[in-house]
Amino acid sequence: MMMTIKQWMRKHCFFLALLVSTFLVLIACLPQEPATQPPELRSDRPRVLITTDINIGQGDPDDRQSMAHLLMYADEVNIRGIIPHRFLAGGVKATMLAIDAYEQDYNDTNTRYKSLGYPAPDALRATVARHPRAARRLLIREAQQATADDPLYVLVWGNMRTLRDALLKKPAIADRLRVLSIGTHLRSPWDNACHEQNWNGSGREEIYSDPRFNHLWWIENDWTFEGMFQGDAPQELLEQLKGYGALGRNIWDVVQPFEWARYFRAGDTPSLLYVLDPNHSRDKPTQGSWAGQFYQPFPETRPNYYTDIHGGNAWDYQDPCRTWTLAQTVYKARVQTLLDRRPMMYEALITKLNRLYNQTSADERFSPGAEAFHP
Repeated sequence: MMMTIKQWMRKHCFFLALLVSTFLVLIACLPQEPATQPPELRSDRPRVLITTDINIGQGDPDDRQSMAHLLMYADEVNIRGIIPHRFLAGGVKATMLAIDAYEQDYNDTNTRYKSLGYPAPDALRATVARHPRAARRLLIREAQQATADDPLYVLVWGNMRTLRDALLKKPAIADRLRVLSIGTHLRSPWDNACHEQNWNGSGREEIYSDPRFNHLWWIENDWTFEGMFQGDAPQELLEQLKGYGALGRNIWDVVQPFEWARYFRAGDTPSLLYVLDPNHSRDKPTQGSWAGQFYQPFPETRPNYYTDIHGGNAWDYQDPCRTWTLAQTVYKARVQTLLDRRPMMYEALITKLNRLYNQTSADERFSPGAEAFHP
């Protein structure tokens, strides 16, 4: 009598199962191709989130330069969020204009953005917060996804309200953050410079004075960042940068309406430079880097807080007014720590752009010597 298919399957199901299992085991034992990764994309890229007072036509245009510079290095950092907190002054639009320029270069077949593993333009747009509540949620979410071993670097290019609001709502995230803020310009005591620690710092005092955040990892770059502004080299670099695609042209364009700012100003960029410099440990702010060198003024009460060096002077960090006669000397020493390394940073940037834009001739290189501070 002929056996039905159903009867045959029932009789031989054990052998079929054994055959399938054996086949799967053999497949698993075959050499596997590694998971596809964007070419040359570093797996240890630090997580960064930027809060910025970038805007259109109101105030200093340097954040627009810093934004374009950030995108040039988007293969070396993991951009987790961009918070353009001047939402009513064109902050989101200014950010999107930089990403639009990035997209032009990304899609240009003469560049190497895609082959070097840069993120897609839409992926960058998705990181941009569009309103204050979204900004706070974004910062909290990204902090909660970070760890002490893989922290979220919060680069503060403007005020500190978003960071303050996030910390007050979720204090536990402080252990997962590394904050790098850009602070004051050297001002006179009668301008309240002694007691107003950070001119962009709406929100700063609430964080600094809250004992729950005494162990927050924080570099407060008060004056050192002004090494970005000194000498003729920043103007020379600006002229060179405009030859590197739409992003380079963007860096040049955004300062043209301001005669006083027609150089590679990018005053907030040192916060990123600290993260980028390959020749120092991110765990050691006192070591010195492209961002300058920093000092630990209160190692017992604030073991993870760093600010500008004293330059061998008897500077009173607790009450700067007591030693304000030394302010100009201390300022000069601080600025010099960035100036000393600025040529290396410029050289690394141009080398990177030559590769990215397929410009490799020797005369494209930028190699100024170290500069001394000149007030």
